[in-house]
Amino acid sequence: MATIPEREAHMVMTASQIAPQCTRLYIALNGYARVPKALYALPNVVPQLTGEGQPLPDKGAVGKFYGRPSGDAYYLTVDDDIYYPPDYVRVMVAAVNRYERRAMIGLHGMRLDRLNDAPLDPAGGYPNYKQYRELFIFYRALATDTFVHTIGTATLAFHTSLTPLRAEDISEPPYTIDEQVAIYAKYHALPMVLIARKQNWLQHNPACAGINPLSRRYETVPARNRRYYTNRPWYSCALTQETHATTDRSPNL
Repeated sequence: MATIPEREAHMVMTASQIAPQCTRLYIALNGYARVPKALYALPNVVPQLTGEGQPLPDKGAVGKFYGRPSGDAYYLTVDDDIYYPPDYVRVMVAAVNRYERRAMIGLHGMRLDRLNDAPLDPAGGYPNYKQYRELFIFYRALATDTFVHTIGTATLAFHTSLTPLRAEDISEPPYTIDEQVAIYAKYHALPMVLIARKQNWLQHNPACAGINPLSRRYETVPARNRRYYTNRPWYSCALTQETHATTDRSPNL
Protein backbone atom coordinates (compact mmCIF):
# COMPACT_ATOMS: atom_id res chain seq x y z
CA MET A 1 0.00 0.00 0.00
CA ALA A 2 1.07 3.60 -0.58
CA THR A 3 -0.58 6.44 1.33
CA ILE A 4 -0.36 10.10 2.37
CA PRO A 5 -0.99 11.88 5.70
CA GLU A 6 -4.31 13.33 4.55
CA ARG A 7 -5.66 9.76 4.39
CA GLU A 8 -4.19 8.48 7.63
CA ALA A 9 -7.45 7.46 9.30
CA HIS A 10 -8.63 5.69 6.16
CA MET A 11 -5.26 4.01 5.70
CA VAL A 12 -5.35 2.62 9.24
CA MET A 13 -8.84 1.27 8.65
CA THR A 14 -7.81 -0.47 5.42
CA ALA A 15 -4.62 -1.76 7.01
CA SER A 16 -6.63 -3.27 9.86
CA GLN A 17 -8.64 -5.23 7.28
CA ILE A 18 -5.69 -6.46 5.21
CA ALA A 19 -2.89 -6.96 7.74
CA PRO A 20 -4.40 -10.03 9.48
CA GLN A 21 -4.84 -11.73 6.10
CA CYS A 22 -1.21 -11.62 4.97
CA THR A 23 2.29 -12.43 6.13
CA ARG A 24 3.51 -8.85 5.75
CA LEU A 25 1.76 -5.62 4.81
CA TYR A 26 4.24 -3.06 3.51
CA ILE A 27 2.96 0.51 3.68
CA ALA A 28 4.84 3.31 1.89
CA LEU A 29 4.23 6.39 4.07
CA ASN A 30 4.63 9.21 1.57
CA GLY A 31 4.96 12.61 3.20
CA TYR A 32 5.06 11.29 6.77
CA ALA A 33 7.67 12.49 9.27
CA ARG A 34 7.07 9.50 11.53
CA VAL A 35 5.15 6.24 11.60
CA PRO A 36 1.58 6.61 12.91
CA LYS A 37 1.22 5.00 16.33
CA ALA A 38 -1.91 3.12 15.25
CA LEU A 39 0.16 0.98 12.88
CA TYR A 40 2.19 -0.48 15.73
CA ALA A 41 -0.98 -2.07 17.11
CA LEU A 42 -1.62 -4.00 13.89
CA PRO A 43 -0.09 -7.39 13.06
CA ASN A 44 2.29 -7.96 10.16
CA VAL A 45 2.66 -4.27 9.19
CA VAL A 46 6.01 -3.07 7.82
CA PRO A 47 5.95 0.75 7.65
CA GLN A 48 8.26 2.42 5.13
CA LEU A 49 8.90 6.14 5.44
CA THR A 50 9.63 7.81 2.10
CA GLY A 51 10.85 11.20 0.93
CA GLU A 52 13.74 13.53 1.67
CA GLY A 53 15.95 12.18 4.44
CA GLN A 54 14.16 8.82 4.44
CA PRO A 55 15.41 5.41 3.24
CA LEU A 56 13.12 5.38 0.19
CA PRO A 57 12.11 8.08 -2.30
CA ASP A 58 8.56 9.43 -2.37
CA LYS A 59 7.25 8.27 -5.73
CA GLY A 60 3.58 8.16 -4.90
CA ALA A 61 1.82 4.96 -5.89
CA VAL A 62 5.12 3.36 -6.93
CA GLY A 63 5.55 2.71 -3.22
CA LYS A 64 3.11 -0.19 -3.54
CA PHE A 65 6.04 -2.14 -4.98
CA TYR A 66 8.69 -1.20 -2.41
CA GLY A 67 7.90 -4.34 -0.45
CA ARG A 68 8.29 -6.74 -3.35
CA PRO A 69 9.79 -10.00 -1.95
CA SER A 70 12.44 -11.90 -3.89
CA GLY A 71 11.41 -15.40 -2.91
CA ASP A 72 8.41 -17.67 -3.42
CA ALA A 73 5.44 -15.46 -2.53
CA TYR A 74 2.08 -14.06 -3.53
CA TYR A 75 2.11 -10.29 -3.97
CA LEU A 76 -1.01 -8.15 -3.67
CA THR A 77 -1.23 -4.38 -4.01
CA VAL A 78 -4.06 -2.47 -2.32
CA ASP A 79 -5.32 1.10 -1.86
CA ASP A 80 -6.21 3.08 1.24
CA ASP A 81 -9.67 4.08 -0.02
CA ILE A 82 -11.28 0.64 -0.37
CA TYR A 83 -13.05 -1.65 2.10
CA TYR A 84 -11.65 -5.17 1.65
CA PRO A 85 -13.61 -8.23 2.85
CA PRO A 86 -12.12 -10.68 5.37
CA ASP A 87 -11.65 -13.36 2.70
CA TYR A 88 -10.01 -11.03 0.18
CA VAL A 89 -6.46 -12.40 0.24
CA ARG A 90 -7.64 -16.02 0.32
CA VAL A 91 -9.88 -15.53 -2.73
CA MET A 92 -7.23 -13.66 -4.71
CA VAL A 93 -4.53 -16.24 -3.96
CA ALA A 94 -6.92 -19.01 -5.00
CA ALA A 95 -7.53 -17.20 -8.28
CA VAL A 96 -3.79 -16.86 -8.92
CA ASN A 97 -3.46 -20.61 -8.39
CA ARG A 98 -6.49 -21.35 -10.57
CA TYR A 99 -4.59 -19.75 -13.44
CA GLU A 100 -1.52 -21.78 -12.52
CA ARG A 101 0.35 -18.62 -11.48
CA ARG A 102 0.57 -17.66 -15.17
CA ALA A 103 -1.49 -14.46 -14.99
CA MET A 104 -1.97 -11.26 -13.05
CA ILE A 105 -5.32 -11.27 -11.27
CA GLY A 106 -7.54 -8.34 -10.35
CA LEU A 107 -11.03 -6.90 -9.91
CA HIS A 108 -10.78 -3.51 -11.63
CA GLY A 109 -9.49 -2.91 -15.12
CA MET A 110 -9.98 -2.00 -18.77
CA ARG A 111 -9.99 -3.35 -22.27
CA LEU A 112 -8.45 -0.98 -24.82
CA ASP A 113 -9.18 -2.65 -28.17
CA ARG A 114 -10.97 0.43 -29.51
CA LEU A 115 -7.96 2.63 -28.79
CA ASN A 116 -6.04 0.86 -31.54
CA ASP A 117 -8.05 2.74 -34.17
CA ALA A 118 -8.33 6.06 -32.36
CA PRO A 119 -7.11 9.12 -34.32
CA LEU A 120 -4.81 11.75 -32.90
CA ASP A 121 -6.45 14.90 -31.63
CA PRO A 122 -6.50 17.53 -34.45
CA ALA A 123 -4.99 20.00 -31.99
CA GLY A 124 -1.96 17.76 -31.67
CA GLY A 125 -2.73 15.99 -28.40
CA TYR A 126 -3.31 12.32 -27.73
CA PRO A 127 -6.91 11.10 -27.58
CA ASN A 128 -8.53 10.65 -24.20
CA TYR A 129 -8.23 6.93 -23.54
CA LYS A 130 -11.39 7.03 -21.42
CA GLN A 131 -13.44 7.58 -24.57
CA TYR A 132 -12.20 4.27 -26.00
CA ARG A 133 -12.00 1.99 -22.99
CA GLU A 134 -14.29 -0.74 -21.73
CA LEU A 135 -14.20 -0.28 -17.96
CA PHE A 136 -14.80 -2.93 -15.32
CA ILE A 137 -15.27 -1.41 -11.85
CA PHE A 138 -14.20 -3.35 -8.77
CA TYR A 139 -17.43 -2.99 -6.79
CA ARG A 140 -19.70 -4.09 -9.63
CA ALA A 141 -20.65 -7.73 -10.19
CA LEU A 142 -18.85 -9.64 -12.93
CA ALA A 143 -20.44 -12.86 -14.14
CA THR A 144 -17.36 -14.52 -15.64
CA ASP A 145 -13.60 -14.16 -15.52
CA THR A 146 -12.57 -11.60 -18.12
CA PHE A 147 -9.21 -10.96 -19.79
CA VAL A 148 -8.25 -7.28 -19.88
CA HIS A 149 -5.37 -5.00 -20.88
CA THR A 150 -5.06 -3.22 -17.53
CA ILE A 151 -5.64 -4.01 -13.87
CA GLY A 152 -6.03 -1.27 -11.30
CA THR A 153 -3.31 -1.71 -8.70
CA ALA A 154 -5.85 -1.34 -5.90
CA THR A 155 -6.83 -4.93 -6.71
CA LEU A 156 -3.74 -6.58 -8.21
CA ALA A 157 -2.44 -10.05 -7.25
CA PHE A 158 0.22 -12.32 -8.74
CA HIS A 159 2.83 -14.88 -7.77
CA THR A 160 6.43 -13.73 -7.74
CA SER A 161 7.42 -16.59 -10.05
CA LEU A 162 5.45 -14.89 -12.84
CA THR A 163 7.60 -11.78 -13.18
CA PRO A 164 10.53 -9.93 -11.60
CA LEU A 165 8.50 -6.68 -11.75
CA ARG A 166 9.84 -4.15 -9.26
CA ALA A 167 9.34 -0.50 -8.41
CA GLU A 168 12.12 0.67 -10.71
CA ASP A 169 10.30 -0.87 -13.69
CA ILE A 170 7.33 1.49 -13.25
CA SER A 171 9.06 4.59 -11.95
CA GLU A 172 8.74 7.08 -14.80
CA PRO A 173 7.19 10.37 -13.62
CA PRO A 174 4.42 11.26 -13.31
CA TYR A 175 4.01 8.36 -10.92
CA THR A 176 0.70 6.94 -12.03
CA ILE A 177 1.32 3.24 -12.17
CA ASP A 178 -1.75 1.42 -13.48
CA GLU A 179 -0.80 2.18 -17.07
CA GLN A 180 2.88 1.54 -16.40
CA VAL A 181 2.07 -1.90 -15.02
CA ALA A 182 -0.18 -2.57 -18.02
CA ILE A 183 2.55 -1.56 -20.46
CA TYR A 184 5.07 -3.71 -18.58
CA ALA A 185 2.65 -6.63 -18.76
CA LYS A 186 2.17 -6.14 -22.50
CA TYR A 187 5.89 -6.11 -23.28
CA HIS A 188 6.51 -9.11 -21.05
CA ALA A 189 3.49 -11.11 -22.27
CA LEU A 190 1.78 -11.26 -18.88
CA PRO A 191 -1.95 -11.97 -19.19
CA MET A 192 -4.31 -9.98 -16.97
CA VAL A 193 -7.59 -11.43 -15.69
CA LEU A 194 -10.46 -9.90 -13.75
CA ILE A 195 -12.21 -12.56 -11.72
CA ALA A 196 -15.94 -13.07 -11.36
CA ARG A 197 -17.50 -11.72 -8.15
CA LYS A 198 -20.72 -10.52 -6.57
CA GLN A 199 -21.83 -6.91 -6.40
CA ASN A 200 -20.07 -4.89 -3.66
CA TRP A 201 -17.70 -7.67 -2.60
CA LEU A 202 -15.29 -4.74 -2.41
CA GLN A 203 -16.57 -1.25 -1.66
CA HIS A 204 -15.21 2.24 -2.11
CA ASN A 205 -14.68 4.44 0.93
CA PRO A 206 -16.62 7.60 -0.04
CA ALA A 207 -14.84 9.68 2.58
CA CYS A 208 -11.68 9.53 0.43
CA ALA A 209 -13.34 10.94 -2.67
CA GLY A 210 -12.02 14.46 -2.14
CA ILE A 211 -8.54 13.48 -0.96
CA ASN A 212 -6.62 12.79 -4.16
CA PRO A 213 -2.99 11.83 -3.56
CA LEU A 214 -2.09 12.77 -7.15
CA SER A 215 -3.45 16.32 -7.04
CA ARG A 216 -0.35 17.55 -5.23
CA ARG A 217 2.03 16.17 -7.83
CA TYR A 218 1.49 16.49 -11.57
CA GLU A 219 -1.15 16.79 -14.22
CA THR A 220 -1.44 13.07 -14.89
CA VAL A 221 -4.14 12.82 -17.57
CA PRO A 222 -1.92 13.86 -20.53
CA ALA A 223 0.74 11.36 -19.46
CA ARG A 224 -1.80 8.55 -19.24
CA ASN A 225 -3.26 9.43 -22.64
CA ARG A 226 0.21 9.45 -24.20
CA ARG A 227 1.30 6.20 -22.58
CA TYR A 228 -1.78 4.25 -23.59
CA TYR A 229 -1.74 5.65 -27.13
CA THR A 230 1.96 5.31 -27.96
CA ASN A 231 2.07 1.73 -26.70
CA ARG A 232 -0.61 0.54 -29.11
CA PRO A 233 -1.64 -1.89 -30.38
CA TRP A 234 -3.40 -3.51 -27.46
CA TYR A 235 -3.66 -7.15 -28.45
CA SER A 236 -6.21 -9.81 -27.73
CA CYS A 237 -6.21 -10.65 -24.03
CA ALA A 238 -5.64 -14.34 -23.36
CA LEU A 239 -3.21 -16.77 -21.83
CA THR A 240 -1.92 -17.37 -25.36
CA GLN A 241 -0.91 -13.73 -25.73
CA GLU A 242 2.76 -14.67 -25.39
CA THR A 243 2.69 -14.92 -29.19
CA HIS A 244 2.27 -11.13 -29.18
CA ALA A 245 5.27 -10.38 -26.97
CA THR A 246 7.20 -7.40 -28.35
CA THR A 247 10.98 -7.35 -28.15
CA ASP A 248 11.95 -4.91 -30.90
CA ARG A 249 11.33 -1.69 -28.97
CA SER A 250 10.98 -0.37 -25.45
CA PRO A 251 7.75 0.77 -23.83
CA ASN A 252 6.90 4.43 -24.26
CA LEU A 253 6.59 5.92 -20.79
